[in-house]
Amino acid sequence: MDEYHPSALLRETVEFFHRLPKGARILDATLGHGGHAKALLDAGFTITGLDLDAQALAKTEKRLPKLETILGKHSDLPALLGERKFDGVLADLGIRLDQLEGDGMSFHSTEPPDMRLDPTTTETAIDLLLRLDKEGIKRLFCEGGVRAASLLSSRVDKNRDRLERMDCQDLARLLSEPGTHKRHPATRAFMALRRAVNDEEGELCALLAALPLLLNRGGIAVLIAWHQNEDLPVKRSFKRWERMGIGTILTPKPLRPTPSEIKENPRSRSARLRAIEWSPATAYPIQHKEIHT
Repeated sequence: MDEYHPSALLRETVEFFHRLPKGARILDATLGHGGHAKALLDAGFTITGLDLDAQALAKTEKRLPKLETILGKHSDLPALLGERKFDGVLADLGIRLDQLEGDGMSFHSTEPPDMRLDPTTTETAIDLLLRLDKEGIKRLFCEGGVRAASLLSSRVDKNRDRLERMDCQDLARLLSEPGTHKRHPATRAFMALRRAVNDEEGELCALLAALPLLLNRGGIAVLIAWHQNEDLPVKRSFKRWERMGIGTILTPKPLRPTPSEIKENPRSRSARLRAIEWSPATAYPIQHKEIHT
């Protein structure tokens, strides 16, 4: 596996930031292995990269020594950055391929189902399933778009005494939805579990809450979502800011990869890009809770 897989919508991302002057300061809030960051550095921008994966940060620092890197989550942004502002903010919300195929997350792994993106947190996927009751597990799967949520929550409930002895393969068999599937039949259930373990919804809300505080007037934000649970909050926030007259949406409809990009990088087919220009007439004293009301 090539851990430095192609970054989705790379050309389109750089084109949006070309609206900014050379040397503009851009925060890559999902640095990972630095695919987007390298292209932006090559285009003459100054990049600060944030990621919660210390190993990925260390590798990217070696590859891209001109970067400033910061270890942390989106919910840490106010504490980590204080009053700092940027001319652009980028976030590719998709999980990296090397994480998706990692020992604690792959359907084919014989390791325990961990699913934590941040190893400093304490609750694994199995811990979460053991903590939740049957209805809580069903709700988790329903919110994750699992069609057989009721069936799978019943399976988990009946197999509680086996959960701690399961590896990823065992859990994938337990959480496989019935029927014919183009992807692995446990894909939706595993994604729902991973999102819950890592509070991905909360972290996205925290990023959206921080954007108005991070961007200079005239700044550009580019967010790349990979599924509806990511794209919908971004869409709603952008539309709300535009109605308030403090942002101008640059993508009336989300941009999708071209057929040629999908052929080169099949995984990119799910990506959708939205961009907004921040243009408040005055300083905007936004509160965290205001974003999704």
